[in-house]
Amino acid sequence: MIATAVDVRDLRPGDWAEVSRIFAEGIATGNATFETEVPSWEEWDSAHQVEHRSVAERGDRVLGWIALGFRVVGTRDRIGRLHGVWRDVLLLERRSKVVA
Repeated sequence: MIATAVDVRDLRPGDWAEVSRIFAEGIATGNATFETEVPSWEEWDSAHQVEHRSVAERGDRVLGWIALGFRVVGTRDRIGRLHGVWRDVLLLERRSKVVA
């Protein structure tokens, strides 16, 4: 079997047709998400941070995607040090718009 390269790049609005198709496949498994239907691009776009969206593609075909919909709720300053540089840790949460 010959391996072929997969490129990872930022997810763009034009990718939504392929991303939503893959999302629908995940929903059908009953394991990939708590969503029960694919949202519109506008709903999905507003729920996911732009700087944390990527697609994996081979050629012009999107093979998979990832996106974070978390928000920062806190920072633990200077929690660890690596190579002489202090590092912060961000505390993230994902709140459902359905659950109060």
